[in-house]
Amino acid sequence: LEVLALGPCVRRKDPIGAVRAFKQAAGASGQRWRLTWVGDGPLRRRAQAEGRHAGVTFAGRVTEWHKRGLLMNSDIFLHCSRLEGFPLAVLEAQAAGLPVVAYRAASMSELVEHGETGILVDAGDERALADALRRLMMDASARERMGQRAAASIRERGLVWSETVRRVAAAYASVL
Repeated sequence: LEVLALGPCVRRKDPIGAVRAFKQAAGASGQRWRLTWVGDGPLRRRAQAEGRHAGVTFAGRVTEWHKRGLLMNSDIFLHCSRLEGFPLAVLEAQAAGLPVVAYRAASMSELVEHGETGILVDAGDERALADALRRLMMDASARERMGQRAAASIRERGLVWSETVRRVAAAYASVL
């Protein structure tokens, strides 16, 4: 069972807090979970040390093809950014049918419907983050339901790539 996180290993993305919450949740779930963090940065070594012997892997930078494979083979998406504009990684995860566990920061409440497409907790609250992860780790039907709803919400909002291309092409055609 897989948890995936995408983003640079920098303070505002909170990779160390994410690893701590994951360890707590995975230990309490009674199941074998792994966390893969895709991204690099100055906090990578510290976060790796925190996750040593706990099923945590830091993949560094990966190709889009590899990232897509990780999205398709994961069960939960973890997004621990404390400061975020409009996180494309969250949209990619939702489009792949993953429920999102995230800090309630900036635009996250607009992207993740709490209890419907994922679970939001107060930014920086590692205990609440761990609890949210544990709840989804232990409830496969909730993961499935939230993941299906997340993918549907991306389609309903017209945020799929093919729709975006169609809209951009129509905008260009209208001014040419």
